[in-house]
Amino acid sequence: MADQYFQVAPNPSKTSRATSNQDVWNIDNGYYAVIAPKNIYDFTTDAPDGNNFWKGSWWQKIQNHTDTSDDGAVLVVNGGKVLNQYYRRVVVLEPGKTYKISAWFYGSGRNNVGVNFEAQNITTEEILGSSNKDLGITNLYDDSNNVMRLTNANKWEQKSWSFKVSDSKTCSTIAIALRNNVIADGGNDFYVDDIVLEETTDEANVIDCSDSPEMDAVIKANDDSFIVTSTNRMFNIISNDTYNEELDKIILSGTNKNTTIATIVN
Repeated sequence: MADQYFQVAPNPSKTSRATSNQDVWNIDNGYYAVIAPKNIYDFTTDAPDGNNFWKGSWWQKIQNHTDTSDDGAVLVVNGGKVLNQYYRRVVVLEPGKTYKISAWFYGSGRNNVGVNFEAQNITTEEILGSSNKDLGITNLYDDSNNVMRLTNANKWEQKSWSFKVSDSKTCSTIAIALRNNVIADGGNDFYVDDIVLEETTDEANVIDCSDSPEMDAVIKANDDSFIVTSTNRMFNIISNDTYNEELDKIILSGTNKNTTIATIVN
């Protein structure tokens, strides 16, 4: 996703020129981006070194699902063989209620695309319930066939999963996650749009108790608003966030740090 070709690798001690160009041409396996599909760049002519494999022509320049315009952003995922979660959000639900999580998916070029919806403990990421568990889905390879996989390529298709929250108030703070559910080298590139969590009357299994802390007992991020000037271009985005309901207590480094920013690997 770039409009340039590196004649010399920016960091030759770590990557070659070919690898550097590969990294900017497309979204690598196991990674995602939020972008309007029309802006996903692919080379329309041969690369200077003749390497054309990573031209990225399989990324369809489509309209988003929400309003069928070509300028709305979607979640663009290159699943590959990595069963990562690519969406995760903490929610506070009502005890004893049933909820449905749904999203629209578009397999770009092929339909080796599937999703596992998960309810998780917000701090440990322990899986409390999932669509895979409820539906007995265990085969995650590209030759599998189950109801959480897309039926067709190049077409928006909605998938959903319903679950019930325990009657205990201490079990109602959870995280909702979407995870890549197909192990495939090809045909596992897809878009996600319109992720919705709503109350439902569907019959559903009760998820395990999260035993998660209340939202205010963990780090709570608040919206940020900055004005960029020519003299001040650095901002502390955690300056208005709280930890245990206290401002200025979030520590990112040192022996007493209470949070770590890192790449999700599971």
